[in-house]
Amino acid sequence: MKPNEWMWPLGVLAFVIVTSVVLRHAPYTSTETATWVQAIASVVAIWWSGSSARRLQRDIQRQKRITRAGAVVEIATAAWNLASHVVTQLPDREAVQQVGRGERHFDYPELQEMERVTVSIPLHDLNTPELVRLVMMLTATVRQLREKVDFMLANHREIDGAGFEEFFKTLGQMRSACLDIRNRMAEQLAAIEHS
Repeated sequence: MKPNEWMWPLGVLAFVIVTSVVLRHAPYTSTETATWVQAIASVVAIWWSGSSARRLQRDIQRQKRITRAGAVVEIATAAWNLASHVVTQLPDREAVQQVGRGERHFDYPELQEMERVTVSIPLHDLNTPELVRLVMMLTATVRQLREKVDFMLANHREIDGAGFEEFFKTLGQMRSACLDIRNRMAEQLAAIEHS
């Protein structure tokens, strides 16, 4: 049952009860009529203010969910962009070795910062189980990306050609995983916006 479906039967029941009471105890003087009108108007005003407050609270909660989901989608987009940047900065074995020897610039602090950002997303504020799951997946992917890059830069001299091929394949998979997670988060955001 949707949140507002229970209101119609309740409203009909209240109308029937009020109508039967009014007809049974029909006012005979103008004072009694004024009292009944005031009582009915008070009940309607109380119902209206309660209904408006509930609607406002739902709208505020929905807007917060949209804002949080939008922020998470932006973080996921940044993670995907960073993964793509890592792939372009480390396109081949020679580039990895140059970065490992300190001869070539690599945006390693950005990778560490992205890991810190994804870890610091407050999961309990997301209110959507699927978004929580996706944020956890994104955090794990960014952490694995950083660990893989760490390992390769530290051990590039000992790694053979097959190890480098596996590394480049893994980088591509992690970039694809970040994009997939970002797209799934965007779908969740769209679902929240249309709810």
